[in-house]
Formats: sequence, C-alpha cells, structure tokens
Amino acid sequence: MKFRPFFLSEYEIQTIFFIRSIHVKVVVHYYGRLAAKQGWRFDTTYDHKDENGEPLPFTFVLGSGKVIAGMEAAVKSMKVGGIRRVIIPPSQGYQNTSQEPIPPNV
Repeated sequence: MKFRPFFLSEYEIQTIFFIRSIHVKVVVHYYGRLAAKQGWRFDTTYDHKDENGEPLPFTFVLGSGKVIAGMEAAVKSMKVGGIRRVIIPPSQGYQNTSQEPIPPNV
C-alpha cells in the first residue's frame, strides 16, 4: 500500500450576511490553513483588496458546488456576523486533486 499524505484544513470563517431569495447567497471572510505544516496559511480573503484597500469578501450560493463540501457544511448553520473555526478532512476538502498552492489530500 502506498502512503498518501493526509492533511487537515482548518478554516476560520466569518459570515458577513446572507441574501435569501430562491438561492441563499453567502458572503464570508475566511482564513484557510493546513493543520499540518505548522498552520501554513494557503488562502485568505484578507489578501484580496478592492480599489480602496479594503479586503474583499468571498461570495457564493449555497448548493452551487462552488466551494468545498466542508466549507458549505460549516456555513449552512452559521448566523450573520458569526465566527467559526472548523477542521475539514480531505474527504470534504480538495480530496486527491491539487489546487495550487494547496497539495492533494487536503
């Protein structure tokens, strides 16, 4: 059996607001870190700025398949303004695909 690295992703998510219509649009800020590798941060909305230098939140529609399953599950039960730290296993993350700079099995 070949050893495959197993990394957990840790996300700290803050909901900004939900827009409820036929589809639920979610606006969040987040930090994505690998639980292994001394908490290496692989992504955050705070690195993406608008023309005024303000961080740009990430927007997605629940159920659209635009985000990993673990992120969607974490956000579903959050309230507006809530902050949550979640640990997402590879099975609910990027699985065995590489999403540079994120390694496979994250």
